Amino acid sequence: QLPMAESAAVTDFKATVGDRVIRAVVKKKSVAREEFNEAVNAGQSAYLAEQTRADIFKISVGNLPSNQVVKVSLVYITTLEFVGADTVKFVFSTAISPRYVPRLENNTEEMIDFLPSLINEGVRIHISSTSASAYKEISSSTHAIAVSGELEIGKAEINITDSEPLKRDVVILLKTKVDHQPKLFLEKSNNDSSIATMLSFVPYFESADIQHNSEFIFIVDRSGSMDGQKIIQTRTALEKILSILPEESLFNIVGFGSTFSFLFDESQSKSSFAAMAEAFLYVGNMTANYGGTEILAPLKKVLKSSRIVGFDRQVIVMTDGQVSNTAETIKFVKKFRSNTRIFSLGIGAHVSRLLVQGLARSGRGTAEFVDGDSDKDVFDAVERQMHVASTPALDDLEITWQGFSPSNIEQTPFATPPLVLNKRFLMYFFLESEASPTGVKITAQNYATNLALEYNIPIEKDSIFLSSSAPDIIHKMAARTMIRDLEEGGSRFSLNQIKKAEFKVQNQVNKEIVRLGVKYQ
Repeated sequence: QLPMAESAAVTDFKATVGDRVIRAVVKKKSVAREEFNEAVNAGQSAYLAEQTRADIFKISVGNLPSNQVVKVSLVYITTLEFVGADTVKFVFSTAISPRYVPRLENNTEEMIDFLPSLINEGVRIHISSTSASAYKEISSSTHAIAVSGELEIGKAEINITDSEPLKRDVVILLKTKVDHQPKLFLEKSNNDSSIATMLSFVPYFESADIQHNSEFIFIVDRSGSMDGQKIIQTRTALEKILSILPEESLFNIVGFGSTFSFLFDESQSKSSFAAMAEAFLYVGNMTANYGGTEILAPLKKVLKSSRIVGFDRQVIVMTDGQVSNTAETIKFVKKFRSNTRIFSLGIGAHVSRLLVQGLARSGRGTAEFVDGDSDKDVFDAVERQMHVASTPALDDLEITWQGFSPSNIEQTPFATPPLVLNKRFLMYFFLESEASPTGVKITAQNYATNLALEYNIPIEKDSIFLSSSAPDIIHKMAARTMIRDLEEGGSRFSLNQIKKAEFKVQNQVNKEIVRLGVKYQ
């Protein structure tokens, strides 16, 4: 099994045996498994790659030829993670951590064994990176690296120089010039007349004078998997957050594992000396002694409770994400996206980025990760998180296409995400026409604070047309984002047909996933 970025789209899978290259085709999972088993039973060499979870691929090999070397290659494309306004993050997962199976949960996800790296020697990791703008800095908080190349023109070669490169997930930070002006990337398919576009920019607005009262509820993982360095970093993170909470805010802490408990019966004011003293004492004595990781129960308790009048509720989840009911948890959170923002802080060497990012995505918040072991790694992640959580999001967002009929446009994500200060906004669109629009207008506002932004993108001036030599990359990434919407209950089938029987909706979802996977392979 191979860990993979949760947004990854596999574009090629092949096996090379001597001079012979066997290249795979995408088929419905049940059909592919049946054909693989038939070939193996017939004594033929066979190769199968299948997604078992959104962040895990399983490769099966049957009847290897004797005395020959077989090279198996799997290629995928993915969006990089974003850190602040000017830095992107490349993550190469090196192991799969165990997942706790909650009690009495209707969990249909496949079981996961603990799969640390089985390779201890002979591993080399080399990364070639190209950017449209110059690299200001390239660093890693997880590994020792050597960087060469022409950074001033956006070309870099990165070698991992650690003696044990697979000890934890590899994280590379690439700092470039920030550009707040929206860019539209357009790509005409090599296979048909469709046009796929990607809208990308980092919104910026002055937030110092915005009055924004918030209730912060910290849901903290105290399960056994958090023992050791992870619970130490969690204590450091919470202590830092408590020290920088906005003065007029309310707060509470929920520890969870096999069970959960609230620090206070009701949220307390940051200005209360007694409440702050009790909170710091609680955090200082916090250990990983709550058993298994059952994250859904505390989320249900918090999200189903009534909001405090006059305060926006911000939930911050701190976890290593080692649960098996990831999909169920992400779908549940999505139901409350209209009245609560959810932020997540991932902690650990092999944290589940699928859960951490999925929670934030479904809850209209942002995800951060403590990638290294130092206090600075913790402080940097916490400060970025709290800066965004303390600033109102621009939820009312409208994208208007000029010179083009809206009926010919399909967007993904289906539910438009909010604009968040200094966090990259990314959306994809399918334009079912040979003609391109003349421009795009973006308006966004937050009615509670009277904050508003407007952008205009003339196609000829501020758009980038990808060459035909590119193998439909934007089409594939748009299709992968649509599939993620379908998997997480955020597609038009789930959101527009609430009254329809669940099994009928799921049948539609399954058929659409297969259609997209086969069409854009």
